[in-house]
Amino acid sequence: MALNRLVQHALKLVGQLVKNNTNKITQLEVSMKKKFFSIILIIFFLFISCYTPSPFYGSWADNNGSKISFSNDGSLTAIIVDNETGYSSNISGKYEVLLNSLIFYIIRDEDQTDTVVTEWDIRGNMMYLTWNSGIVSQFMTLYKISN
Repeated sequence: MALNRLVQHALKLVGQLVKNNTNKITQLEVSMKKKFFSIILIIFFLFISCYTPSPFYGSWADNNGSKISFSNDGSLTAIIVDNETGYSSNISGKYEVLLNSLIFYIIRDEDQTDTVVTEWDIRGNMMYLTWNSGIVSQFMTLYKISN
């Protein structure tokens, strides 16, 4: 009898020990998960707070009918109206910003690309640039019409 009680008591103590250690391990796992997700959130918010979108993204238009739309993937579509003749050109291509220079790579045909380089300035919702394409060279003041 005494041996039976001793074995039962020992089993009871082992059960409590396993239960206590399991709770401690579970609490440790929960604590580690909370710390991990906290660190991930901090890194995420730091990344987002450092990201500044380009002021070019969106559509810009002037009072003469010209319109340029810049995408965040570096592509653009445009309608450029010659102020003297009223002739408009539909343009598509890519753009690149290098300091205060804006470089347009205009796709004419599958194997022909024209390059237009201009200086730009943005003040508020107004963009100033000079469009130089072929014989057309005109100063443009474009207004931001959408993001």
